[in-house]
This record gives sequence, C-alpha cells and structure tokens, in this order.
Amino acid sequence: MPIRSVMMAEKCSALSTYAYCVFCATGQEETTSALLSLLTGAVAFSPRLTCHICQEKHWIDREYLLLPGYVFLFSRQKLPVASILHTPEVISILHYGDHQYELKGQDAEFAQFFYQYGGTIGKSKAVRDGMHIRVLEGPLKHLCDHICAVNKQRRRAKVMLRFNGHARFVWLAFDWLDKV
Repeated sequence: MPIRSVMMAEKCSALSTYAYCVFCATGQEETTSALLSLLTGAVAFSPRLTCHICQEKHWIDREYLLLPGYVFLFSRQKLPVASILHTPEVISILHYGDHQYELKGQDAEFAQFFYQYGGTIGKSKAVRDGMHIRVLEGPLKHLCDHICAVNKQRRRAKVMLRFNGHARFVWLAFDWLDKV
C-alpha cells in the first residue's frame, strides 16, 4: 500500500464522521483536498483505485482516480458549507432537496467504503476454489454480492457501486494466493 494511503487510513480510523461530497475543477482534486483539509480540519480525499496493468510482461500496480472532480470530506462535526463553497477550485457541494449537505443513504455508504480503506481501494487476495474464486481479504470480500464479472487472467473483478443515484461499474484488482 502506498505511503499516502497508509497515512490516510490512519487519519480516517481516528474519526467518527459527517461525510460530504465536494465537486471541484477536474485535475485539482489533490490541491482541493489539501486546502479543504487545512481549512476545515477534516479528512479530505478524492477516491482512488489500485489497478494491475501488464507492462512489458510484468504486472505493476497503478493508482487511478475513480471520480475525477470529486472530493470527499469527513469530519467529527458539521462543517460550515459557506466556507467550503468559497474555497478556490470548489464548484459545489452535493446536497439533497431538503438542503441537507451531509451524505446519506447509498451515497454515505459509498463514501464510507472508501473512508474505511483510507481513500484508496487496493488489491484483494483470492484463491481458486475449483471453478470458483474465494476472496480471503480486501475490499472485494465486502463486495462479493456485487461482483458482476471476473477476469482471471487480468486478476480483476467487476463490481457495481452506487453513488449519487447512479450505478458505476468498476474493475477491482486482486492477487492470486496459493491454496490456504
């Protein structure tokens, strides 16, 4: 796991939270996250995925932004929405018809899923069990009911995640382990 993800996981585990989703200029996610964290004291990150890619016959891991232009904020207390909106590069904050800015329902579950992994969904560990795959640990273990497809050769599983009222299909990486 990259150092950034380890540090983020340590920060995340220390908070009980209110969750927010901020829209910012695409390409400014890291800057916006750092600035919002500094201004509000909240944990801020843009959700990322670790993927396997084959490069020159070797598997390497690479991190990618899952939702360009989105930053999640987590805080122990409610955050002042007006000060967030006046932050450079912030375009808007996801809110519901009742002017509630804290994430709720499936949106809160989606954000919480990334929060528990420190903002980055890394690789899971799996074993072959006859014709099936058994996930032993990692994010896929919690998403077994949402796995739509598996590419054994590329070591990826396609899962469905719901956020902001839309289903998103994402390929998550896993490593093969020897028999347990």
